[in-house]
Amino acid sequence: MTDHRSSSAEEGFVARWRSEGPGRLQANHAVFRQLLAKAASLARAGDYAYAAAWCEIAGIQATAHHCGLFASRELEEVVAGIARDAFGDVHIPRGTAARGRPRRILHVGTFVQPIGGLSRMIWRWIEADREGIHSVALTRQRKTLPRQLVTAVSESGGRIHNLSKGPDSILALAQSLRAVASGADLIVLHIDTKDIVPLLAFSGLSSRPTIAYLDHADHCFWLGTSIADMVIALRQSGGRLARTRRGIECDRSVQLPIPLSRIERSLSRSEAKRQLGLREDGILLASVARDVKYRPVDGSSYADAHLPFLKEHPEATLAVLGSGRRDDWAPAVAQTGGRIVGLPESEHTSLYYQAADIYVDSFPFVSTTSLLEAGSHGTPLVSRFPFPDDAEILGADMPGLEGTLMRVRSTAQYNAVLHQLAEDRLAREEWGEATRRGIAAVHCGDPWREALEEVYALAARVHPVAPCTESVDQPSFGSPDVFIPFVHTGHKDLDALICSQLHLMPPVRRARHVLDLAIRRGWNFDGRFDLLKCWVPSRVVARFR
Repeated sequence: MTDHRSSSAEEGFVARWRSEGPGRLQANHAVFRQLLAKAASLARAGDYAYAAAWCEIAGIQATAHHCGLFASRELEEVVAGIARDAFGDVHIPRGTAARGRPRRILHVGTFVQPIGGLSRMIWRWIEADREGIHSVALTRQRKTLPRQLVTAVSESGGRIHNLSKGPDSILALAQSLRAVASGADLIVLHIDTKDIVPLLAFSGLSSRPTIAYLDHADHCFWLGTSIADMVIALRQSGGRLARTRRGIECDRSVQLPIPLSRIERSLSRSEAKRQLGLREDGILLASVARDVKYRPVDGSSYADAHLPFLKEHPEATLAVLGSGRRDDWAPAVAQTGGRIVGLPESEHTSLYYQAADIYVDSFPFVSTTSLLEAGSHGTPLVSRFPFPDDAEILGADMPGLEGTLMRVRSTAQYNAVLHQLAEDRLAREEWGEATRRGIAAVHCGDPWREALEEVYALAARVHPVAPCTESVDQPSFGSPDVFIPFVHTGHKDLDALICSQLHLMPPVRRARHVLDLAIRRGWNFDGRFDLLKCWVPSRVVARFR
């Protein structure tokens, strides 16, 4: 029941994506090469701040519109050249415990928020490690800091450095990050995949603290392979891809499960349902993820996939926390008499987790942290994986879920599994309890702290990463790459992407881009381009918030 696979069950859209994917990858790669060439030309001309902005735009393009690359040595070499020429070879002092267990740890993030697995991992890591002094540096924080993070850092004796309160320039941000990194034993990068600031800050240094890259977005292109002395994988498939597609050596890779707090139920399922206004004897399917993870596939929505089950089980409801109200779900909502409920994002997920009889994963973009949190409440987990085995990076395969996560190939199999679980309450409870035990044995308490000690042990013995001799990127137009542009679809065209980064450009360059954009679009931005943000420095936004 844990792995419902059949080669004949591959759904039609997978075959179409396999066929259309290479063309889309090649087109995306051509755009990436153009952006890379522009950044390299500006760097050679000595226009470092402008070149750095275009390097980040190239990184955003490669992340949002997959181009057959999971890393780019060529782009990172351009960034390293900017760092050398703009900053010189600056020595960043290492901490006194640099060759023992790290004591002073600097966590570098792009931004943190109350919602999302990445932000929670930072403060849960800090809470679990009582021996370390943990500080946090944030390169683009514009919102109020989560209370949990502030408390965890303060209790460890560390500090939070919001670099966004300084100048908007990428070069200035990189210099600020270098300053706060002084004296650290270990730097852990929890950054957004396209955040260029840490790469710019730590490239080309003859001496610096050890750097570990947390591979939280292992399905995406990311920047930082050339400065990562070690890579922390969250799952085996991510570790394998880092070695085969990012050039990470085996002895520089270590696995660290996502840390979770031990869950103690405060409500029974029936009481939680009652508080949600649902039938206590009904079946609740629950899902928790960001809206982008529920995009329609071939005209069929996430809600549509549940219609066979919901029509067969009039006592059942599907509640999705994070999707919001979606127009593409309206027909399915109407057909089920409103038993499909899309709710906005919220950090208050506990009531839904406690009420759920079955947890259904987001699709086509899985949500691993939500799976683990739901399973920690003793709830059986069901996830769809219609892709071939060599596209494992697109599935939900976190440690602790072996033997309990129910993965299905097709929509028909999906509804059949939901039916089996709905019909057998005892089986649901037994399966949910086995799931809870499997997660707790890996992601909580002493087992997780033991995995953390392995991370620290590698950090103590690993040597600085050497420059890569291979300077030409080699894109792949096979699996899993062919599927990624459809699963993780970029939401910005190139003009919108450039506009989103204008605030990081020098003022004169920024003005020229705005004027050029306005002329080419006939001064009609269709509400997609907020030009005011191009002129308001992020430090002003950060201070106002």
